[in-house]
Amino acid sequence: MTTESFPSMTVPLRVEPGGAIRVSNPQARVNLEFVVWSHKAGETPEQIKEALPALELADIYAVIAYYLRNTEDVEAYLRDVERAEERAIAEIDARHPDNASILERLQARRDAAKREQRAS
Repeated sequence: MTTESFPSMTVPLRVEPGGAIRVSNPQARVNLEFVVWSHKAGETPEQIKEALPALELADIYAVIAYYLRNTEDVEAYLRDVERAEERAIAEIDARHPDNASILERLQARRDAAKREQRAS
């Protein structure tokens, strides 16, 4: 077999009109950050597949490979996602000050889950 007969590999990612990057799979709407955060938390591709069964295992490996080859760019995207989340929370707080305590509890749960993932 010659190298000319090897097909090139495409990364199964698409950019949505709003700017979200999703793993390209017609059956799933999984954001890139969920796969990357899981990988960074130490989950194996097989464990990620268990949590996100609509994704193909090969696609999970491809997304992780993309992240490893483009870490700086993906990390910048992840920071943008986190800033957007913070802005959305601030907007909700401003519009609905009575919901602030609920949002604080949800944020605390999210932060605790992230810490737990990092610890395991």
